Amino acid sequence: LHAPLVIAADGRHSKMRAAAGLGHETELLSFTAAPLIEAGDLPNPGHGHIFVGAWGPILAYPTEDGRARMCIDLPPHVDRSAVRARIAEEHAPFLPARLRAALLKSLEEEDLEMCATHKVFTRSCTIPGFVLVGDAGGGSHPRTAAGMTIALHDAETLADELDAIPSSSW
Repeated sequence: LHAPLVIAADGRHSKMRAAAGLGHETELLSFTAAPLIEAGDLPNPGHGHIFVGAWGPILAYPTEDGRARMCIDLPPHVDRSAVRARIAEEHAPFLPARLRAALLKSLEEEDLEMCATHKVFTRSCTIPGFVLVGDAGGGSHPRTAAGMTIALHDAETLADELDAIPSSSW
């Protein structure tokens, strides 16, 4: 296949970024633990929630299956074998009683999904005929206010790359 421009939006572990030879740096910022609870246990079912007071923010939002996901921010050096106890002791006290009870029940009964949160930095997001957008081009912590700025920068970068292609190439 041949194209005048390839737009890569394949995430923070971008294979296209590597294939294009665009280097990147990463930094571990935190871990996110993601227990599941029943959506009815949210203070305002049907809405997203952010709770503060613990080491990092706690996000809780409904999913499509009648459940709700909680995303609990943990420090990068967290002892993974002690995550459940840490959440129960250091995060649960900052939640309303019903949500706290649901979280503690989930920690006892459910699998606990964990993922690393990395900052990804690329020195360049473009080479002739190729542009990285979204997390492939770089990203930061998902709960920062950077998302809109990054999206606008992506749109501007993509527009510049499209302007650089002669219309005869299309």
